[in-house]
Amino acid sequence: TLSELERMKFIRPQLMGNEPFYDEIDRDIVHLAVRLAALGIQPRVLMAWRLAAEREADVFEPIVRTAVSANRGEPAEARRLLDELVALGEELRTALVRSVIKQLRSEL
Repeated sequence: TLSELERMKFIRPQLMGNEPFYDEIDRDIVHLAVRLAALGIQPRVLMAWRLAAEREADVFEPIVRTAVSANRGEPAEARRLLDELVALGEELRTALVRSVIKQLRSEL
């Protein structure tokens, strides 16, 4: 799983000498991918999630860059805005998935 996730650019370890180092986000991705694989979702299927995450980040970027410009380059306010956008995006994504699977859940 690890080598497949690396090959697919889900994780990008940094080299510490000759050894790969995985940061906390990489470790979270590996952990979640392993759990999903145990439920029958293989890493190649995870590409849809990665693409959705990239599109979401693309929506946030101009908003955050505008905030940086408006605050004369002050990063603290832009970071707060980015954190809020990420949190709201997570909530919306969860609500949308629940809405979409509502019918399936009622059939079970």
